[in-house]
Amino acid sequence: MSGLDSMEIGVLGNDERILLCAAFDNLGHGASGCALECMNIVLGCDITEGLEL
Repeated sequence: MSGLDSMEIGVLGNDERILLCAAFDNLGHGASGCALECMNIVLGCDITEGLEL
C-alpha cells in the first residue's frame, strides 16, 4: 500500500531463549529517503526513483 510504513516481526527460539526481530520499513521518510535521493542524483536517475510518494 502506497504511503504506509510496514514492519515485519520474527520470533525465533528454543527451550532456553527467545529472539524477537523487527524490521521497520519507512523508506522515503527521514535520512533513508534523503540518502536514496542523493544516490539517484549521483547516478543520474530520476530523484524519486525507488521511493513511494
